Amino acid sequence: RIGIGAGPVSVLYVGGGPQDRWECVLAGDPLTQMALAQHQADVGEVIQSGPAWAGVQHACSGTPR
Repeated sequence: RIGIGAGPVSVLYVGGGPQDRWECVLAGDPLTQMALAQHQADVGEVIQSGPAWAGVQHACSGTPR
């Protein structure tokens, strides 16, 4: 199962402190799109969000869900 989203994503490095521990955090609507699309996919399927499909529909074929 694969879900694909598209759009702007923020990459944040958060942390620090006495142990100098840092984590990379991603944030943005494409992550929500990706999760929702993956939830709709059956095993072996790739589902794209509307914005992701809009970017590739000229070069791909598929069936709306």
